Amino acid sequence: MLRMVIADDETFILDCLSKYIPWRNYGIEVVATAKDGVEALNFVKEKRPDILIADIKMPLLDGISLLERVKEVKSNIEVIIISGFQEFEYARKALKHGCMGYVLKPIEPEELVTYVQKAADKILKSREEQIMIQKVMRPEIYINGMINGTLTSEECAYYMEQYQQFSEKTLRMGILLFNGFSSETGGESKHPYKRLMDDIEDMVQKSDSFFIVEKGFDNVVLLFHAQTKEEILQTEEMVSKHVTVLNHIQNSIKVTFIRAGDFSSIDTVHEQYWRLVWDSLKEEDESEKEKVDSGTQGTKDLIQEAKLFIEKNFKDSELCLNKVAVNLGVSPGYLSSLFSTKCDCGLTSFINRVRINYAKLMLEKDDDKIEYIAESSGYENATYFSTVFKRETGLPPSEYRRNTRK
Repeated sequence: MLRMVIADDETFILDCLSKYIPWRNYGIEVVATAKDGVEALNFVKEKRPDILIADIKMPLLDGISLLERVKEVKSNIEVIIISGFQEFEYARKALKHGCMGYVLKPIEPEELVTYVQKAADKILKSREEQIMIQKVMRPEIYINGMINGTLTSEECAYYMEQYQQFSEKTLRMGILLFNGFSSETGGESKHPYKRLMDDIEDMVQKSDSFFIVEKGFDNVVLLFHAQTKEEILQTEEMVSKHVTVLNHIQNSIKVTFIRAGDFSSIDTVHEQYWRLVWDSLKEEDESEKEKVDSGTQGTKDLIQEAKLFIEKNFKDSELCLNKVAVNLGVSPGYLSSLFSTKCDCGLTSFINRVRINYAKLMLEKDDDKIEYIAESSGYENATYFSTVFKRETGLPPSEYRRNTRK
């Protein structure tokens, strides 16, 4: 709920504005009322409100001066001025200093509420943008989330698209996946691996275009993005040179380069990672290997169980490969490999398919808001939902609804 302070030297008006307009219905809480400009300024410092409604003529500090001062205290506060003066000069000064609205007395509650709602929308939109910027400007967080199974590859692609809007980098990133290095690895094979990591760390220290999400001899996930084509080509050359040296264990190494706009590549990264882990497990556990290779009834039953679990729990926004695997008592790598091999799509794609089919039914028969339909279908972010929906159906949700009701 947003916070608001109201200031007016007329007690009757102050009471009417603070008590007789149902601000809480609009997501607003009146945290303080003031009878002069100085008191209002002190409340802004103390309460840190999001919105201020202030009379232009008040004792000690008038509305225009108050507007200037509160912007110094809290630059993103939205201010609405009320006035009995229908003069252009007052309005001009108020707007010059960042006033959201200028309402004349006698006050029409509907007009004031309209301005407050505009201020609230602006504040909430700004907050959403800040959250998005914080997310997309730290790509290691959502890539790591994808690899760990807490974020789907589609969500990762969406956030990378958002990241592109805020980044000037022309080429996105590469992902280097290692697996199969154990503490027992002999010095002969460990040496070139160590040299590769030393070279990579040297690059990390010299450039802010690289970062390592996870590092260890069991597996390494190195992420990097480059500003120029030459820079990423140099990186490819360096990695390829060392991978060639490690050719006797090359099957344990995957190098994926994701270039600008090529978000389809991301869909395979999570699968690649778990397949690498699974490949090493297969070498150690032949019984698990037989599960993957055989087309037994047990395998079919497991896929059916996975589908039923997804169809029952798709509304859970945290539903992902890991969660399904844990419920079935198998490893994520095994389930991912099994699903991709035996079905016409990956497990994550199947989750999205179920969610979008449900959303289509809601759009065809209900008049609920898109935000509600997104949440009901398992998507916390309505914008991301719209992106996935359009990719799956070819139409945005609103247009799909119109077309089905013609």
